[in-house]
Amino acid sequence: MSHRDGGRDGERRARLELVFATGHDLLQAIRRDPDQPTRFLWRVAEDRDLPPDTGMGALVSATIRVADREADFHVHLRVVERRTGGERRGIVFEFLPEEKSREELVLACAEGESIPYLRRRRTRVPCDLPVVLTLVPRGDLSGTCTTVSVGGLHVALDGSLEQLAPDAVVQVQIDFDGKRVRVPGRVTSRIEAGPQRGVGIEFLFQSARQRDEVAERVGALASPTGHRTDL
Repeated sequence: MSHRDGGRDGERRARLELVFATGHDLLQAIRRDPDQPTRFLWRVAEDRDLPPDTGMGALVSATIRVADREADFHVHLRVVERRTGGERRGIVFEFLPEEKSREELVLACAEGESIPYLRRRRTRVPCDLPVVLTLVPRGDLSGTCTTVSVGGLHVALDGSLEQLAPDAVVQVQIDFDGKRVRVPGRVTSRIEAGPQRGVGIEFLFQSARQRDEVAERVGALASPTGHRTDL
């Protein structure tokens, strides 16, 4: 477990690493209520202190790690309960409603699915496109875009993924059949092994024009005629 201070809009945030040995363990910790955001209990052993800066209502930045799937997901969570004793000692977190798509990705991974493109809110288009990720000042990493949508992409990579930690900001350069597009992005997930090895990235568009350009290129990939389709 690790934590560090951070902030947005003047709030003090804890940065946590929440490790679950298996997807089953994570599912067992989850409580769903149709009238409330999804919640889960992260247990803390008696010989360890509850992390600081996690009082009731605190907003935290966290990496949820599902060890048996070798998958990391960066999310933001709110503390709804601190349990200081008993067998279920720990902290109850809830997912933020505005990060519903990321919540669905975490839960689908825990349920044993492959990266669940069909469960995301935007249609993912399978592809095989050259990609270069630029991390200033660390340089470039070359990979292959295996799926892309208007919202982001999955990039298959060889070599170490250590510098692509969840929440890292990168410059994404995609070659759409000769048309090179550059968009800033943020790493949202990292898969260390298996056929999905690589990173998930969401686009951080700087203008409507930039978004429209990506939408046009993705639409052309999705359509067998080469014309844009709605995504």
